[in-house]
Order: sequence, then structure tokens, then C-alpha cells
Amino acid sequence: MRRFHFQLEKVLDYKSQILDNLVGEEAAIMAKIREKEEILAGLDKEYEDCCKILNEKQKNGMDAMSMHIYENYLDTLGFRIRNARQDLELLQRQEEIKRQQLLEVKKESTSLEKLKGRRLEEYQIGFQKQMEKEIEEYISNNRKALVRI
Repeated sequence: MRRFHFQLEKVLDYKSQILDNLVGEEAAIMAKIREKEEILAGLDKEYEDCCKILNEKQKNGMDAMSMHIYENYLDTLGFRIRNARQDLELLQRQEEIKRQQLLEVKKESTSLEKLKGRRLEEYQIGFQKQMEKEIEEYISNNRKALVRI
């Protein structure tokens, strides 16, 4: 009897490659998300610190030019924070899409693995039956040969 061969082995290998690629892509997106979150946290802290400094200076008296500079800087920080949040949301949507793709490919791979397992089991059962049949034939042929003697 010939050895076991799964007809969809190439498809299974291809799905595994896709799965590996998607895992890498998702990891890269997650790294970008963490980086963007750190940048956003830094910008938020800088905005907060600048507001505190401005409030302190306003309490102690501040000229209009300095106040205008602080307000412009706060506006710039606010703009950078909004952009960073938009970038973060975009990255999170991309990560969600990758996660969905990853789940889909995992399901397909798992289905193929289960099918391969069932086919292997069927092959082993068939192989076992073939072996039993050959043993029975061998025994019956030996008995016939002994009876003739």
C-alpha cells in the first residue's frame, strides 16, 4: 500500500504562509499603535504642563505677547494631538482588519488540519484492514499448503 498523501497539502502550506505573514503584519501594526500611544501620551502631558505654566504666569502677571506665544503653542499642540489621535484611530482600524483576516485564515487552516487528520485516520484504518487481509490470506495459504502435505 502506498504511503499517505494529503491532496490539499499545498493549500495548507499556502494558508500557513499567509497566516505567518498576517501575524507579522499585525505585530508591526501593534508596534506602531504602541509608538503612537506613547507619542500621544507625551503630547497630552506637554499640553497639560504648558497649561499649568500658563495659568501660573497669568496669576503672577504676564504680558500680552508672552500670553499670545503660549496660546499659539497650545493651539499647535492641540493640532498635533488631534492628528496623533486620528493616526491612532486609523492604525486601530487597520489592526482590527488584520485581526479579522487573521481569524479567517486561522479558521481555514484549522479546517484543513482537521480534514488532514480525518483523512490520515481513514488511511490508517484502511491500511490496518489491508494488513489484516494480507495476514489472513497468508495464514490461509499456509494452511492450504500444510493440508496438501
